[in-house]
Amino acid sequence: FSFTARTTMALEQQDQLKALSIITVLICLKFFFVIIGSGGKRKRAPEDGFQPKAATQANDSDDDNAQPGYTEEERWKRIVQNDMENIPITLTLMWIAVICDG
Repeated sequence: FSFTARTTMALEQQDQLKALSIITVLICLKFFFVIIGSGGKRKRAPEDGFQPKAATQANDSDDDNAQPGYTEEERWKRIVQNDMENIPITLTLMWIAVICDG
């Protein structure tokens, strides 16, 4: 009992393109929902006339009760910046790897 054909775990080019297309769509959807989520966390300008109660109460609180670390707005800003730095290069490298059969 012997194998004459060489077996590999690699996907065919067409299957790689399908998988990469699905991954690309999922990453773009993830980025879209992060942008939507971060928009609700931003502070509004006072001249807009809309200030959530939590934002006005946070500004009125004493510095004694302030917690160390980032505020929620800063956290979301860093999440978006991280995505903007990593997603384009990751997608570019993945597509290059598939197109160049790497």
